[in-house]
Amino acid sequence: MACLESQNFALRCVSQLYLSAHLSDIAIVIDDEKIPCHKTILAATSPFFEKCLFDEKHVGNELILDTSKQSFLPALKFMYTGELEFDNIDEDRLIEFFSLSQSLQIKPLVDMVEHRLNGIEISTKNVELIDPLNFSKFIRPTKLVSDEQYFTAQETKPFGIRHKPEILSTK
Repeated sequence: MACLESQNFALRCVSQLYLSAHLSDIAIVIDDEKIPCHKTILAATSPFFEKCLFDEKHVGNELILDTSKQSFLPALKFMYTGELEFDNIDEDRLIEFFSLSQSLQIKPLVDMVEHRLNGIEISTKNVELIDPLNFSKFIRPTKLVSDEQYFTAQETKPFGIRHKPEILSTK
């Protein structure tokens, strides 16, 4: 029981640092806004950040990311708390969030988002958000292909690349 209490204590302490400038040693810059972060937490939860912040010669206390704040903040919260609130991510942003999760290489987050995406149908409204190069191991878009055309992970990238113009032109 004492071990469980110790783990909860550590998690509470780390969770309190989410979006806190206290002990912050790096700022993630998105659209000119600085988000206070902690290198150790970022690196411990994301191989992408570990490489960016410690393997390469990163100089300075800012790291600029080319993503939206709406996609990054839920991922950041997951890194600090282990929690993900899907209610705060609309379906249109979920595909962008999936791509970001893959880029950050956070496997538990990728798995959770992938599971959620299995219930979403691809439409002309959200297909533009799909990055065909990051769109592996994905879903069966029931509205766009027949049951006979159910594709596997290996067929996903070619499908997205080959059929994106057709999907976009569908009304």
